[in-house]
Amino acid sequence: KEGEEGAVGVLRGDEQALRAHVGQGVEVELVNGGNRRGFIHAVDPETGCVFLLVQSGEGWGMSVLMPHGISSWGLADMGAATREEAEAGLALLGGKGGALALGEEERALRRDTVMAVLRERRLAVTVDGEDLVLMGGLAFLKPPYTADACVSSNAAVLERVTALLENI
Repeated sequence: KEGEEGAVGVLRGDEQALRAHVGQGVEVELVNGGNRRGFIHAVDPETGCVFLLVQSGEGWGMSVLMPHGISSWGLADMGAATREEAEAGLALLGGKGGALALGEEERALRRDTVMAVLRERRLAVTVDGEDLVLMGGLAFLKPPYTADACVSSNAAVLERVTALLENI
C-alpha cells in the first residue's frame, strides 16, 4: 500500500501526491481499526482532509477523513461503472458533479473557456494533464473547472479564483 509509512498522519505532507489520485478508488485503513473504500473526491491542501465518495446502503455519500485518523491507504480497483455511479451520487447530494458529469468534448470546451477568462483577468494558467495550474502552482483546478473544484493553500488566492469562477 502507498501510505504505510508510519501509523498516524500518513497523508500529512503528501497532499500534492494525493491530488494526483483524485477520482481514483482507494482503500483506507483507519487508526481505530475501521476502513473506508471509495473514490477520492478532493484533498484539502491546508488540512490534509480527504473527501471520499463512499457507497452507503443503496446510494453514495461523502466521508471526510482527517489525516491523523488514517493509518494506511492504497489504490483499489473499484470498477469503471462504480465510478460513474459515485459521480452521479455526488450530484444527487447537491454537488455539481465531477469530471465524469461532463462528456469529453464538454469538459475540453469548459477548460478552454475557463482558461481564456482567467487569462483575460491576467492570471497565469498552464495545463498539466486535465488540471489547470494557476499562478505558478498557487492554485489548482480540476475538472469540471468550477469554483468548488479549485484548491489552494493560500486563502486570498482561493477567494479571488473562486469568485472569478463563479461568474463563468
